[in-house]
Amino acid sequence: MIGYRSLEIDLTVSIYWPLVMLASSLCLPERNNLFMIKRLLPQTTDRNRGVVLESEAQRPVESSIAVDIVRLLQRHRFDLSTEKRLQSGVEQALTEAGFEFEREKRLSDQDIPDFLVAGGIAVECKMRNKARKIDIYKQIERYASHAAITAIVLASNVSMGLPEEINGKAIYAASLSRGWI
Repeated sequence: MIGYRSLEIDLTVSIYWPLVMLASSLCLPERNNLFMIKRLLPQTTDRNRGVVLESEAQRPVESSIAVDIVRLLQRHRFDLSTEKRLQSGVEQALTEAGFEFEREKRLSDQDIPDFLVAGGIAVECKMRNKARKIDIYKQIERYASHAAITAIVLASNVSMGLPEEINGKAIYAASLSRGWI
């Protein structure tokens, strides 16, 4: 790994190195160079696009499982006609992949994630036509306030930015549109 203007780049991904060098040679301010590098690299450098920035060795086990869940969900083509059909498809995918989970585990009277995987990873399914972004964020924030939750995976076709952590809990987003690409 090398540091390039506060952006760490893994040299093992050598096929993207020419793009990084091109962006670094542009006569742009540093901030714009970083922006250009992020745009030129594939969408695998952002945690909320399915892959975390840390190396495999740095991640705790819960985060590793959460990343595996994100990758699993992004590979599948789910029926996105209703949220119930989406949840049924996610349940089938988790079962086939061998994950241990509980369906609609009650954390409190108000907080019931769609799935609780490996005892602490909440998976919440949301559809574009039913959910407002602020409501999704507030729901995730409530889940993150529970001690039993170690990480949260939002499985959705709603495009929205999320912080890497809320209340000290890692947040991941699985784009359900990717399975259809």
